[in-house]
Formats: sequence, structure tokens, C-alpha cells
Amino acid sequence: MNWPYLRPGPQRRTTSVDSGALTRAREALERPGVVLPPRRQRPTGLAKLDVPLKGKIADGPAEGRALARLTDLGLGQKLRALLAEPDQDAPEWLARACVPVLREWGWDDRPTGVAALLTGEHPILVQSLARALSQMGRMDYLGELSRDEALPTVTAQNSAYRVAQLWGTFSGPSTASDGPVLLVADLLGTGWTITEAARHLRSSGVPAVLPLAVASAG
Repeated sequence: MNWPYLRPGPQRRTTSVDSGALTRAREALERPGVVLPPRRQRPTGLAKLDVPLKGKIADGPAEGRALARLTDLGLGQKLRALLAEPDQDAPEWLARACVPVLREWGWDDRPTGVAALLTGEHPILVQSLARALSQMGRMDYLGELSRDEALPTVTAQNSAYRVAQLWGTFSGPSTASDGPVLLVADLLGTGWTITEAARHLRSSGVPAVLPLAVASAG
């Protein structure tokens, strides 16, 4: 006699989640800190745009940090919501979120000053955050770094054209620093804005520029 094929019955699976695993997952999602590698090489074609720069970048920023990527879950979504709101003073939780990032950065030399990069859509948020961090870390607040308001907005996506729009257009801060500077920004995308801003600070005698962004676009 041929026995009929017997299929195993449905298996019951538990829907409970270990509380320890849940806590670790939540902490991982909320843990701030994304490494921002600096630009090492200038784009080709700058000479055709009357920009006398080429080759390796020796006077740019050091490796930076962002609190999170906008695409991340957890803190990334919280930052996305914050940056979607009208410009405002930095909330207290934002400054607190910077503390573990600064603590675990692993600087060769601790920054002695803080500057605010006001080239994005949130100058009030960036300036207030930079001031808060300077007080929390007992660093000098050096002022704001910005582009001339009369200049056109940088919209180019091509790297060479973007650098050409940014080159030589920064001014400030009014106070110099003989130590490394923490440069606070809102959103970092291509990395060329922070590169040219850092070059401006380095040209004034700053030995190192450490970018700290609220968020990274990618």
C-alpha cells in the first residue's frame, strides 16, 4: 500500500523579543557618529575654469564626523525632522547628542576653538549649536564662517564647477586660533564646501580643521 505524503504541521514560532537584544538594537540605532573622510584629490578641469588648483589637497580638513546619516533609522530620522523645520536655535538634545561623538573622536590634538559654517539653510541652528559646544567643551567661540551674500548660491553638481563656485569666496571668522578648530555645519553632501571652508581657515594659520556636521546626506 502506498502511504499518502504526510506534510508536517505548522510550527509555532514565538513572537517575543529578548529584552536585552531589543535594548542593544535600540542603542545601536540611537548611537551617534558617522565618519566623514576628507577630500584628498581636486577634481580635474579646474584650469579651464580659471581656478589655479590641481592635484592632492594638502590644506583641507581632517577627518570629520556627522551625528548620523539622514537615511539612518533612529537618530537619522530625528535629524531629518529637525532639518525639515524652520531654522531655529539648536534644541538641548542636539548638543547632548554631540557629546559622545566628541568624546570618542580620538583627536591627535584637542580643538581649542569652535567656528560655525553658515552656508546651509540653518544658520541659526548651526551658530547656536557651535556656541553651546564651545561652552560645554570650554573652547573659544571664534565666530562665523560664510560666503558673501551677494554671491550666487552654489548649485553645481559637477565637482569642478562646484569648486570653482566656492573657491576664494569665504570670509571670517573674526578671531584667529593657534590650535585645531571644530567647524560646525548643518548638512554635508559632496564635501567640497567643507573642504574650501577648511582651506580658508588653514590659510589664516589654523593648524587643523575638524568638521562636525549635524547630519550627512549620504
